[in-house]
Amino acid sequence: MRRVTPDELLLELLVSPHDAALRAVYVDLLLESGDARAEHLRLQRAGHHREADALARAEGHRWLPPSVADFVVPGSCVFRDGLLDACALRPTTFDEARALATDPLWAAVRALTSPPLIILEQAKQLDAVHDLDHATLLELAMLRPRLARLTHLGLRLTSTWRLWESLAALDTPHLTSL
Repeated sequence: MRRVTPDELLLELLVSPHDAALRAVYVDLLLESGDARAEHLRLQRAGHHREADALARAEGHRWLPPSVADFVVPGSCVFRDGLLDACALRPTTFDEARALATDPLWAAVRALTSPPLIILEQAKQLDAVHDLDHATLLELAMLRPRLARLTHLGLRLTSTWRLWESLAALDTPHLTSL
């Protein structure tokens, strides 16, 4: 019987990011395989969150697929159970953002800083968005996506013009902080 690789299991996990049993198997497989993320996972499991976070900030950029790593701000990565949980994105062109959005890892990300609109459409587990500019907020409001899990929205605005109208159109039933 052929053994499943961490990358194969990761693709399954990205389809079902809340599957606790699948996450546990993935973590165990990473630990067994000696993957570079294993020390981070060991620290997380032992409750050494400060050390785990410091390791992720220092090394996490290397744990990303190259197609994604080029667009993530170094030192901004937060990982949970071996998966990217949060990061800040550098500015991108439309074509770069479109290519970046095709990566399945966005399905499990819970917090993003400075994301382009197309990434927001792919990140189905978002709890928090930070440093969202006015233009992206207006575009997001026009698309009327349901960001059901969103609890925090951090805005970078130069004026309050149409702010409330845009926020009302977002359909964010759990938004608790702005």
